[in-house]
Amino acid sequence: MNTDIRVSVEFWDHPKTLKLIRQLGLEAPVALQRLWMYAAKFRPDGVLIDLDLQDIAEAARWSGGAERLVRTLLDLGWLNFENEVYVLHDWPEHQPWACKSKERSDAARIAGKASGEARRAKNSAEEPLNGLRTDRSKTVERIANGLRTPRTPSPSPSPKPKEKTNTPTECCPEPPKNGAAGPPSPGALLTIPLAGKYQEHPVYQTDIERWQGLFPAVEVPACLRRIENYFRLEKPEKRKTAKGIERCIVTWLAREQDKGGGIFKRAPPNGGSAEGAEFDEAEWARKANERAVP
Repeated sequence: MNTDIRVSVEFWDHPKTLKLIRQLGLEAPVALQRLWMYAAKFRPDGVLIDLDLQDIAEAARWSGGAERLVRTLLDLGWLNFENEVYVLHDWPEHQPWACKSKERSDAARIAGKASGEARRAKNSAEEPLNGLRTDRSKTVERIANGLRTPRTPSPSPSPKPKEKTNTPTECCPEPPKNGAAGPPSPGALLTIPLAGKYQEHPVYQTDIERWQGLFPAVEVPACLRRIENYFRLEKPEKRKTAKGIERCIVTWLAREQDKGGGIFKRAPPNGGSAEGAEFDEAEWARKANERAVP
C-alpha cells in the first residue's frame, strides 16, 4: 500500500485548479486531493472501479452534492469516464510510483518466495555436512572432556595391621652432644655430620667401593674418617647440606688422588718422620690394580 503521492508545486496556480475554485469554492481542490489519496491506497492504478457518484463524493469527503462534484471534475478534465468506469486523468503519468505499487508488491513477494526456496534448498544440501560437523564437534568435546577428567587411581590394598608384641617400647636415643656422632644408620660404616640439627650423612660399603674404584690411589676409608673428624670436631661451622655433602666428598677424594693418594714409602722403623718421603710408584701401582673395579 502506498503511503504518499506526488503533488506538483504548481497545483494551486494551475488554470484548471483556479476554475475549480471559481465553480465549487476553495474546498473543491482539497476534495480532489483527498480523492487522489484514496485512489493511491485502494485504487493504485487510478481506475475507480465499482465507485459510483456517491462513493466518489464520500472518498473525497465532499458534502456539496456528489453529482455536482463529479460533473465539474469531468468538465475540467480532472476525471475521465471510460468504459462505464470513472478514471483519474493521466494518473499513470503523474503518479508512476503509486501506480506501480501492486507490481512492486508482487515482485517482492515472488523474490521473497524464491529466496526462501533457495535458502531451504541450501539448508537441505548442507544438512549432511552439518551432521558431520556436529559429530566432529561432539567427538572433540568428548576427547577434551576425557583429557580433563582426572583418572581414578587404582585401589591400593589395605595395609595389614601390625601384630602387637609384648616387647617393651625402646626409648628414643638422646641427640648427640658436644659434637659426638649420633646413632649410625643401619648398615652404615660411618656418618658425616651435616648442617642442621642432628643430621648425619651415612656412608655405606657400596659408597666406599664406588669411590675406591674412581680414586684407586686414595685410602678411601681413612680419608672418609678424616672428613668426618673435620666436620664433626675441627670445623663444624663448615658442615655441608644433604645435597652438597657428596660433592664435597668427591672433591676431597679427587684432591687426594692428585696428591698421590698418600702412597709414600714408609718411615724408617727407628721412628723417623715420614714427611718428605719419596713417592713409591711401584707400591702405588700395586694398590691401584688391587682397588680397580673389574
